[in-house]
Amino acid sequence: MSGAIFVAAVLAWRNADESLTLVASLLITGALVFTSGSALYSGIYKKPLGPAFFYTQSLFDLLVVTTIVHVTGSGTSQFAALYILVIAAASLLLPYAGGLLIAALGCVLYFADVILTPGTPLELGVWLQLGVFSAVALGSGYIAARLRQAGAGTEQLVAELVKVRLQAADILKNIRSGIVTVDASGGLVYANPAASQLLGIPLDDHLGSRVIETISGAAPELARALGRAARDGTRTSRAEGTITVRDRRFPIGLNTTSSEGDGGATTATATAIFQDISDQKRLDTLNARAKKQFSKSFAELDNTQADAVIRPLLAPVPWAYDLPKDPAMRFLAEAHRDIRTATQNSREWAAAGATSGRRGGAFGGGGGGSYINPIDPIYKG
Repeated sequence: MSGAIFVAAVLAWRNADESLTLVASLLITGALVFTSGSALYSGIYKKPLGPAFFYTQSLFDLLVVTTIVHVTGSGTSQFAALYILVIAAASLLLPYAGGLLIAALGCVLYFADVILTPGTPLELGVWLQLGVFSAVALGSGYIAARLRQAGAGTEQLVAELVKVRLQAADILKNIRSGIVTVDASGGLVYANPAASQLLGIPLDDHLGSRVIETISGAAPELARALGRAARDGTRTSRAEGTITVRDRRFPIGLNTTSSEGDGGATTATATAIFQDISDQKRLDTLNARAKKQFSKSFAELDNTQADAVIRPLLAPVPWAYDLPKDPAMRFLAEAHRDIRTATQNSREWAAAGATSGRRGGAFGGGGGGSYINPIDPIYKG
């Protein structure tokens, strides 16, 4: 706009008033210098744009518009509507009070230009223009305030989503259950560290590639359930399978689920969640024997009944540290050792041994505080 005013002044240079040509020249010079400085500050040097920058820009825009209005007829100028653009932009870029300040300053400049320009009548149109400026300032400020509230809410929501995502990632990384997600073609989308540990496969190295066959070598039931979920969305609930890793074989419990996607950016996926249930199986064995012998769970048995259930599974071994390699045998041996050790090392046991004259409890009849650990039994079957 400044350039257009300057070109118009040049074309009518001989017939134009000297003061107007001077104003037009200063206008184009100031606009070029200020615009170049703003471009360097924001575009070249990448400086942050704060309120001071926007206030300065808005004030300069008001001066440019006032100059244009002045050289094109003041109160009768068709360019007075440019004040509306400046006020609207200031309302969006500045705080609500800042937008009202720029609007008030625009009204003052326009009104002062109309009054101070000789021969310019103060007609109804001038007052209407001032009313329009004020209405635009109020309306734009209200809209800008609502947009800022919406933006603040969106930023808060994004921050909360990021926080939840980080928490979920931390949980998935540290839980003991394995989690594997594949797409419809069987390509690996996600696997947590527990999945790689349980399967004995570095699944992170297979991201994006098909892994159903790779998983099948270690856990065939898991691979079949995951393949069904990926192909046709068939879900598996509370199923069991086995994982074979080198010389170790253990049972797992598994569940699968699937998502259909939206046909666009989000594709269909299937997820399997599985965990080692060796300990649960061992406890189920004890519960089954307790139910068969005493018609109640192992946890409900008294000491005599529990001993009757466990003793047939135990046999003495020649040395306390000669524990078996089989997981089930080791589990029972270690549990029994912990219980016996805690009992033998208690003051009550030592006192009872001293009273009854029992040997093998504590050295010197139970008063020395040094205790003998019994030979551990192990699981026979």
